Amino acid sequence: MPWWSVNLWSLRKKLKDSFKLSRENPSQSNRDSYTRLKAEYQRSLRSAKKESWKSFCTKNLNGDIFGELKKLTISAPSNAHPTELIIDGVSLTDQKDILAAFSSHFFPSNPPDDASHKAALNSSLSFCDAPLSPEENFVTLSDVKQAFDS
Repeated sequence: MPWWSVNLWSLRKKLKDSFKLSRENPSQSNRDSYTRLKAEYQRSLRSAKKESWKSFCTKNLNGDIFGELKKLTISAPSNAHPTELIIDGVSLTDQKDILAAFSSHFFPSNPPDDASHKAALNSSLSFCDAPLSPEENFVTLSDVKQAFDS
């Protein structure tokens, strides 16, 4: 973010500290201080963004502004997969092995076998085992008409 600065960072930190103080001690002076700091931070943020945009436009007046914008959007860093993953001292470099390790870590094939899991599983299965009868209309025709009319 070309418009971000140390000044904005310090204003944001002051704003967060003021918010915490107003939550812990909700006096009128703390709320007023928070409101004042929030307005100052937002004003400074808008001003910095505006100045950055003006600088960008004047810097590229003779060039292709749209091309520069395209470069900015395309050249954003991507979330590439790691080229190497070390699990328990074993180095994996093959992309298929890395993806398999990720999937087995984040989506294990067998869920944990504890009492709470079994209770939740049995409860959900009891709902699944009871099929809905075709006579049960949860939404009636009058409900649909009322929804369209409102």
